[in-house]
Amino acid sequence: MLLAAFALLGCGSGSGGSDSISTVGSYVGARDLSQYKPGTPQRTVLQWWKAVQFGNPSVVHSYYAPGMGPGLHQLQRELAAASNQFSGIPTFNSSEIHKGTATLYFFVTRPESSTPARPASITLVARHGEWGLADDQLLSQVVERVNQAKPSAG
Repeated sequence: MLLAAFALLGCGSGSGGSDSISTVGSYVGARDLSQYKPGTPQRTVLQWWKAVQFGNPSVVHSYYAPGMGPGLHQLQRELAAASNQFSGIPTFNSSEIHKGTATLYFFVTRPESSTPARPASITLVARHGEWGLADDQLLSQVVERVNQAKPSAG
């Protein structure tokens, strides 16, 4: 059973002087990735998260397990709506790995926000020796919350 729960990461935007200063700690970087061995579920999630942060549908798509996840056109729409909601770097809390399925539990704190860390989980499956996201539930939930927060035209 997929256990994915995710809340919109918070509201507000960072505004600061230099881009290099205001983005420190906001985006997944090489140092964050190096904390996890290549081929681990945690590394796969961080790589996917980084691709979402930068809004690249082709790269995002490559982190889904074969035959899983949305097509490129849907990913383009989802990323246009929600990629800016993925600022911050996930802090992994725990994981459950059983017979080729991994569920990772983590927290995300939106930089420059006073809101508490938000819990989330994501499920991956191993296919051909590599971990990939089992579905698009996490991203679609964020898109749905962003769309619900938009004022209706009327």
